[in-house]
Amino acid sequence: PVFIYPFGIFFPNKGGRQSGLMVPSFAFSSGRGVIFDDLGFYWAASEFWDMQFTTDFYSKGGYLLGTSGRWNVKDEYNGNASFEYGKTRFNTDEEYVTAWKFTLDHRQNLTPYQNLSANLNFSSADFNRNTTANINDRIRQTITSNASYSMAFDNGSNLSVGYNREQNLITDGHTQNIPVTYSIPNLTMFKLFEKDVTFRNTSRLNYNQQRTQEIISQDGLLDTNYRNEERKYISHTPSITFSLPRIYNFNITPSFNFGVNN
Repeated sequence: PVFIYPFGIFFPNKGGRQSGLMVPSFAFSSGRGVIFDDLGFYWAASEFWDMQFTTDFYSKGGYLLGTSGRWNVKDEYNGNASFEYGKTRFNTDEEYVTAWKFTLDHRQNLTPYQNLSANLNFSSADFNRNTTANINDRIRQTITSNASYSMAFDNGSNLSVGYNREQNLITDGHTQNIPVTYSIPNLTMFKLFEKDVTFRNTSRLNYNQQRTQEIISQDGLLDTNYRNEERKYISHTPSITFSLPRIYNFNITPSFNFGVNN
């Protein structure tokens, strides 16, 4: 095939961010052929956010399309996200596989009493092995995702919602949890020996989902199955605390705690 590659491109020198074409890098590989990396377009949409669109092309190894964006509004929110998709293989002896990856990193102060943060990372099991020559990325076995939301109420109570996920890139199994916690501040029930008797309660709801790989041998052949397990529970942990009158140099503060699980 005949193709033209620009070995040198000169643009007018302008200050600040400018939208325009992204000049790719290229290389040659015995397994992947001619490689063009990061051929695309950069869009400086505004002073608060921008995007870029890229294409990686391998004459023997398929293609990878990508898009990414960044945003930053001072004192309110900031973050970035990316998505990549393609059909790839690392050498001609392998079949093409679908490769995809999604990442999101976001921080936001919704109100003075509400905060949201997320650091998410999802991908197909063979994404790193089929798209990069970096040895550290190729031998990586797990990726993690975390997100949290918290809110403080006027009465002193607090609500928090979390999400965490760990994915095994070797077996394509994963474990994820969604914990929800609500706690109320200390409430004065009555006085005992002129001391406050206080009550406090924390309630938790948790959802756990696990996907594991099972390799079964039947008639000398290996078969791979995936098993999904789910667990849900609600727990309440109330407590009562009070102080006894001071005895010499000792302060005694009894407390009673008990829990209920559903």
